[in-house]
Order: sequence, then structure tokens, then C-alpha cells
Amino acid sequence: MSIVKIDAIPGSGRLGAFWRLGLVLLVAGCSPSDVGRVAGTVTLGGQPLSQGSVVFQDHTGAVSVNVNLSNDGRYELRTYDKAGLPPGTYRVAVTSQTVGDGETPLMDGPPSSSASSAPLVPLRYQNVLTSGLTATVQAGSNPPFDFDLMP
Repeated sequence: MSIVKIDAIPGSGRLGAFWRLGLVLLVAGCSPSDVGRVAGTVTLGGQPLSQGSVVFQDHTGAVSVNVNLSNDGRYELRTYDKAGLPPGTYRVAVTSQTVGDGETPLMDGPPSSSASSAPLVPLRYQNVLTSGLTATVQAGSNPPFDFDLMP
């Protein structure tokens, strides 16, 4: 990658400004902006899953995005700068844990002894390699990616 000093572009006045603007627009257009909307509902035995998170991971493992479920089992994926994911096929997992928002720690410490040790989500769904859940994301609008987990 080479660095172009904008002041070094030939031309002065309006023509030089035109070339500098064109270069800025060209560089800005180099990043991929096509994403597909990814939203849906997760149910467990037909009932909305009110706690946990959904993980979408591409086949290489390079893209992995988590999102918490709302109280009614709904989710909508967002990356740090876009609503959705790049087009492609993703493996999906659903976990019992929620993802921290950066404001609170991801773990509060060991669970109390009165808490149930059985996970809310069956273990097979908590790993993208064993869940059997997939989603094919296309650029733009997509139908809801709903997942009904079996207990």
C-alpha cells in the first residue's frame, strides 16, 4: 500500500481541488459496503428464548459476530459500523450467556450455589461446529433468520 500525499497531486486552484476530491471519493469507495440485514427470533421448543446470545461465524472463522437476545427472543446483528453482515454463508450458534456491552464485566464471578447448573440452551447449539444451524446472508434485505431449538 502506498501513501499518496494529496498536496503533491498536480494542478492548482479548482482543477487541483477537483482531483483531490476525486481521489478522496475513490479511496472512500474502496471499502466493501454491501451488507445484508440479519435479524430474527430464537425459540426453544416453540417458546421465545429470553436470555442468551446468537453467534454468526463465516466458514473461515475470520468473521464472528455476537448479539444478545431481547426478552422476546428477537435479535438484530450489527457490526461496529454497519447494520448487518457481508454476504455469505454463516454457521450459527445460540448460547445461554449474554455478551457484555463494555460497560459491565463479562462475568460477575462464580455463580451462586442456588443457581441451576443446567444450561438454558442445549449444549449442541452452543457451538457453531455442532449446532447444525446455518444462514445464507444476501446483500440488502433478507427474510428473518428464525431458529427454533429443540430441548
